[in-house]
Amino acid sequence: MHITDLFDLGARHYPQKLVFTGAGGNFTYAEAQRITNQIARKLTEAGIGRGSRFAVLSPNCGQAMLAMLGGMRASAVWCNLNLRNALPDNIDILKRGGCNVLFFHSSATEAVPAIHAAVDTLQLVICLDGVSDHGPHLMDFVAAQSGEPLWQQIPDDDIGIQGATGGTTGLSKLALGTHQWLAMSIIGWSTCWRFDIPPVNLAVAPITHAAGVIALAHLPFGGTTVMMQTTDLDAILGAIAQHRVTTLFLPPTLIYMLLAHPKVRHYDYSSLRYFISAAAPIAPEKMAEAVEVFGPVMCQAFGQTEAGFPSRSCRPRKSPKWSLMSASVIGYCPVVGSSSFSQGWRSWTTGEAC
Repeated sequence: MHITDLFDLGARHYPQKLVFTGAGGNFTYAEAQRITNQIARKLTEAGIGRGSRFAVLSPNCGQAMLAMLGGMRASAVWCNLNLRNALPDNIDILKRGGCNVLFFHSSATEAVPAIHAAVDTLQLVICLDGVSDHGPHLMDFVAAQSGEPLWQQIPDDDIGIQGATGGTTGLSKLALGTHQWLAMSIIGWSTCWRFDIPPVNLAVAPITHAAGVIALAHLPFGGTTVMMQTTDLDAILGAIAQHRVTTLFLPPTLIYMLLAHPKVRHYDYSSLRYFISAAAPIAPEKMAEAVEVFGPVMCQAFGQTEAGFPSRSCRPRKSPKWSLMSASVIGYCPVVGSSSFSQGWRSWTTGEAC
């Protein structure tokens, strides 16, 4: 099972439905399927495939998700980056991880020369959303390629993701997960959701991290992800009603800010089915307030880069006192040390890896 199999499932049943909208423009499932096959074919032609590493340095936009899916179709390993990280931290992650391909958004252009100079494994640098002095525009890069399916056997136990951990106890570790492990994270969310209306996901948190897993998990449902590049509170609240959003994932700090917004009770949240709090524990009194404001749709999820997301999730209930629902325990993956990519397992300080 590969993550692109789950995407193709959505594309087979909902070809003309929007898969991505908002920042970056509109893409139907059929269009996204064609473009991601073009990306995979071009990367394969350039020698990028099993064992190769690619990263996406971008705010939330449709093109970023297309690049992620295209790289995965080529059997390459996704190295997640956060645009909000300090540049030296992202350079360190790319350098230690041996990144071969960088897809970047024009808003990150200033960072590209320093990355290119420091990461000597880089073979390709591609701009997602326009012409750049640092690399070709994505659509120009793939224009000559066929959009027909690139059929290739991708072993389940091949490495599919090289995830940078939070780095709360030092430099980020690089946790390795297989293609099957990544697909199981997506399937894990499928066990948590039951939609009675067409699923629409509002992506506010970075899709290059946990919010990307939430977005990918909507693909087999034929869901639409609305991309937002801002944390403007009015825009978030307004988008829920405008797009009939069913799913929203935010960290607790942003939920607290929404609850404190003077107009939070002025918007329509009737479409919401799952409002997921993750990335940190949420205060019980704030969860109770959120249930009062947004309805019995509040969830809390738990996960780790090393262990999968979700590893546990709490179901929505009218009361803020939940019971744990049955979400997949994804398992574990090896952690690569901070000083050497080949260091492998060693004894870590308590709390660094599990």
